[in-house]
This record gives sequence, C-alpha cells and structure tokens, in this order.
Amino acid sequence: MSQDRAYLQFFYSAREIDSFYELETTEILILNLISAIYLENKRLNVSALIAHKEIASPASIHGALKKLIKKKLVNLSYDEDDERVKYPVPTEKALERLKKMNKLF
Repeated sequence: MSQDRAYLQFFYSAREIDSFYELETTEILILNLISAIYLENKRLNVSALIAHKEIASPASIHGALKKLIKKKLVNLSYDEDDERVKYPVPTEKALERLKKMNKLF
C-alpha cells in the first residue's frame, strides 16, 4: 500500500472512531490534549486548558469541555487544597477511544 493510501486509510479509520463517539473537531483536539497530559502523569487545570487559543476561542473550548463531560469522556477532579481549581481527566471511555486509535498504527 502506498504511503498516500496508508495515510488516507488511517485518516478515515480515525474519523470513523471519532464519529462513533460523536466528536466534533474542537472536542477531538481538547480530548487529545487532555489524554496526552494525563498519560504523561501531568495535570492541566481548566483555566490553562481554556488558554490554548491555538485550539479555539476560550468560549468554544469551555463549551466543548462541557460536551465532553456530558458524553462521559472527561471528568473533573478537584484540587485538594483549593476546590475552585478543576482538572479535566479522561474517563475509561476516553481511554478506550485512545486504545482504538493506537491500533490503527
């Protein structure tokens, strides 16, 4: 299979997986960022996530985060010292999606 065809096969397979979870583009970018940070054993609070203007506007990021929570792909954990500080973390459902994506390689 040529590289072009292999890429297209990967692209369409990844798109199919994301369609299964009913993910929009901004949600995909946010979920990938949250998952990557989680897998590095790091944390990113909601304010820092919203500051990622290369993904979308703060309002769009906030809205997409709420959708990911509603879809049970992200949970919020609270800072032990300050409960106003929240950290988005991927759920088992989100990690399942990641495993499906990894199988495409």
